[in-house]
Amino acid sequence: AIATSVARVVNTIMLIVFVIKSKKLIVRLENILKYKPNKDHIKDICKIGLPNGVENSMFEIGRLMLSVLVSGLGTISIAANTVAKTLASFQYTQGTAMGSGLVTIVGNCIGANELEQAQKNTKKIIMFEYVGMLTVSAIICIFSNFFIGLFGLNPESAALCRNLIYIHSIAACTIWPIAFVLPNAFRAATDIKFITIVTMIAMWAFRVALSYVFAYFCGFGIYSIWFAMFADWLFRICFFIPRFTSRRWLRNYMV
Repeated sequence: AIATSVARVVNTIMLIVFVIKSKKLIVRLENILKYKPNKDHIKDICKIGLPNGVENSMFEIGRLMLSVLVSGLGTISIAANTVAKTLASFQYTQGTAMGSGLVTIVGNCIGANELEQAQKNTKKIIMFEYVGMLTVSAIICIFSNFFIGLFGLNPESAALCRNLIYIHSIAACTIWPIAFVLPNAFRAATDIKFITIVTMIAMWAFRVALSYVFAYFCGFGIYSIWFAMFADWLFRICFFIPRFTSRRWLRNYMV
């Protein structure tokens, strides 16, 4: 916790110094006391920000409920799940960056009224993400014994963790980019309501509810959490792919 806090403070200081010294990033605030809020701009920002905030909040609540489920599966499962989630987070890193970049790229295309280019650039970014996901996943799987060994797990937890990493890598390389990178294009096109509805249903009906069903009625143990997560991803892409190919996500900008 201390190391994380220090890192964030140092990062903040570096960014502030960079902005102050940069001659290209000059921001002037004049007549600040006479400032009048632009209701249209605020409304546009809230259309994107509020649903996204609700979505993230619900996601964190769902994670908390899953943590309660995991805590009752025994120390071997808890340890394996924790390490597997840590290693899996590295697979998402470049995907998260791709998603952030996609928002800017699609937003610029839409601003220039280049809707066809927005569609093409989204496809390119998704393909780049598949390459990145395959590369990172291959590295983690090949060197899984080394990475897992860094955490000092007992043999049972290590074997379970390795299995989780393998099945997660397969799902991540086939489903994750469309389920989590593609929606950023929709957000850039202000197609927020659709994303929020789909992700809420996917989160509660599949990731949370299905985890408990798999755990208590199917006896899948810690695999329940991961199988339910994959079902969540599949549910999302069943709606995201048709939305993208039909170009309905661009309907607000079509003449």
